[in-house]
Amino acid sequence: MNEITVSLDVIIKNKNVIVNSLSVAKAFDRQHSHILRSIEDIKRDWDSLIQSKNGLNRNIIPLKSQGNKQVIFTDYFKESEYIAENGRLVKFFEMNRNGFMLLANSLNGKRILPIKLAFIERFDELEHITIEQAKETEKRKNLNQAIKQSPHFKPFYYSRFSDFLCQLITHNKYKTVKKLREDKGYYGKQFSKISLKSLLDSEEDLKRLQKLENSIIAWLELDYSFREIKAFLTKEKAQPLPTKKA
Repeated sequence: MNEITVSLDVIIKNKNVIVNSLSVAKAFDRQHSHILRSIEDIKRDWDSLIQSKNGLNRNIIPLKSQGNKQVIFTDYFKESEYIAENGRLVKFFEMNRNGFMLLANSLNGKRILPIKLAFIERFDELEHITIEQAKETEKRKNLNQAIKQSPHFKPFYYSRFSDFLCQLITHNKYKTVKKLREDKGYYGKQFSKISLKSLLDSEEDLKRLQKLENSIIAWLELDYSFREIKAFLTKEKAQPLPTKKA
């Protein structure tokens, strides 16, 4: 994949991994109008499939998603518009992995396969991130709940604790989770929800993070403030915080 130098503008939007038709056209060096035509062909074939199912050929089985719900064209492709420099409205489509795969089937040429594979790899990477984000959100509910229920709670407490944990885990190499994300190549708002845990590489760091979070939850439930917890954790030979608030 190293020979691929085109931009693969696959992004996370509303917890979904998508790419738009403009980015696909650019990556495959095609006119956007040609890409739009291919998507319209897919839509026409899709409509024909549904009509065949409801009309002449009842042996055609429509696509099904989880829950046995019939998949429709707009589950894969969503039409949108942007304003061009000349003020004209220009149509484009956003598509998920399945939509991209349908579109990619219509693209051929000598350089096409490596670019297709690069897109698939990028989808894999970002979909893994969304899965880990969902898991992390569930796991972090306890910590976030403890922070919210603290009598010392302020809105910035969430980021303050996350950044403090980042400092502890990275031995002050990174002062904020944002800096660690950017150092790993995740720039932009679409990556702002990537958690500290998702950015850690070693099992040792992950175990240490879990231990620190569990300790912080316990201390927050005993009504210790962020300042008190930070003071304890940043002292090399500090005595353990009392198990009961005085």
